[in-house]
Formats: sequence, C-alpha cells, structure tokens
Amino acid sequence: QNTELLLGKLLRIDIDNPVTGGPNYGIPADNPFAGDPSKAQEIWAYGLRNPWKFSFDQTAGDIWIADVGQTEYEEINKASVMDAGLNYGWRCYEASAPYNTTDCPDPSQLVFPVAEYPHPPSSASITGGYVYRGTLYPELEGYYFYADFLTNVIGTVDSNNDVIENTFVGTWSTFGEDNNKELYIASYNGTVYKIIGTAVAGVNDFSQGQISLYPNPSKGKVQILSRAIPFTKITLYNLQGQKAFEQEMNDVTEAELFLNDLKSGLYLMKITSINEDSVFKKLIIQ
Repeated sequence: QNTELLLGKLLRIDIDNPVTGGPNYGIPADNPFAGDPSKAQEIWAYGLRNPWKFSFDQTAGDIWIADVGQTEYEEINKASVMDAGLNYGWRCYEASAPYNTTDCPDPSQLVFPVAEYPHPPSSASITGGYVYRGTLYPELEGYYFYADFLTNVIGTVDSNNDVIENTFVGTWSTFGEDNNKELYIASYNGTVYKIIGTAVAGVNDFSQGQISLYPNPSKGKVQILSRAIPFTKITLYNLQGQKAFEQEMNDVTEAELFLNDLKSGLYLMKITSINEDSVFKKLIIQ
C-alpha cells in the first residue's frame, strides 16, 4: 500500500527515453504518479503481494495477474490495459477476505479479484499463464489458464470468471506462448508440455455454461443444476479458508442444499464432477 516503494507494484517504464543522469529508463507521461516526486513514479498499479505471473491478452486488451496469497487464498486479477492507478488491495485484503485493514481505504476504492480459490490442507502457490488465443483448439478460445505449483492443478477461468480445475501430475512453474499463440506449460523437473484441447476437456464439459446456482444471494436454500456432467461433492469455504460445509452426492445433476446454519457472508462453493474436475462459484448467504 506504500506508493513510495516499488515492492508489491506493477511497474511501467519507457526504455526508449532514459532519464539523463538517472536510471536507464524514463517515466511514461501518463503513469498515474508521473511528475509527483512524493511517489514512485514507475508505478502503474499497486496492492499486489507476490504476482507469479502476469500476461497480456492483446485480443481483448486486458492484463491478467496471478497473485500468490498469504495464508488462505490464491487470486487472479484482470483489468483493462488502459486502467492506471488501480489498487488490488493487499495487505488490506487477501483475495476477497479482510486480512489487515488498519488504515486501509474504503473497499469501494479497491479492485477485487475476478477469481480466487482457497488453499487445500497443504499450502498452495498460483502460477499465472495466458488467455488461449491459438487456432488449433477452438474449444479453448478465451479461457485463461493458470496452474498451482504445489497441488497438480491446471485450472482455467471462463468468460463468467468461474474457476475450473483439472488435475495433472506436475510441479507447474511457468507457462509459455508461441508465435501462433499456442500454450505450453513447464514443470519444475524440466519437462515442457503443450496444452491441447482433449487434455483439458473439463473446461468445455464442466464449465459455467453448464452449471447453475440459484438463488444467489440466498437465504439458506440453494439449488445446483448441472446440464451435462454429474457431480459428486459440494464443498463450501468461508473467507478464512475454512471448510464450512461439505456433502457427498450420488453422481447427480441436480441438488438442493439447506445452509440455514451458516453465518451470513460470502462463501466459495466447490462443485466436484464425476471426472474429478471442479468449478468454484461465489455464493452470498444473507
């Protein structure tokens, strides 16, 4: 939150016009703090914790930032490349959950993540990737790909900002994009894999377009409908990352939950399919 320091910031510099007698770069005139000597003028956005990593979707004109959480949540941020001076909220919030809000701005002044997921019993560490804009696998068009370094997960975020998880064994450390915009992912053991449509079928079969959750906000009664793949388990996490509810299902496509015993607030619902893919959806209980 300290805009005098570069730490925890997204920086934007002009490498073609260095400052005479200064660093080997210049400050773009439309940076949010350009010309303000009391600020770090390289800053484009702030309120980040440990981004790993960020990329541009040049088709849509967006920037995607995967930010590693502290104790409970991993987060994915998205913004237009034209939006300067955004505050992504850390250390005030970890994803959507309050973390240390002392002397913090009003939440209306912050940009919250478009997607997030809770840590499992072991720790987790998000690895950011790219929005797929290749031509070989049109069923993947527009999905943002990320992974988790510690949990074997390769996940996607769809056009409705819902997280879809698939599990592939690997310690996923980075993504790559070739000159045809096809995607690759590297495991920490040194192996590079190509992402292909059939290997991540869950993004097509078990995605937001196939899952309905209503009413939302809810007063305790929630209905879940899958129009394609049956699901086997429902898990709810509160904003402290704790499991607040879990129920096994018998390979159903429709279920009704009664959550009247839960406190009012925001929850993350994890819906697990018979293929062991998962979708995360936000649920508000009034």
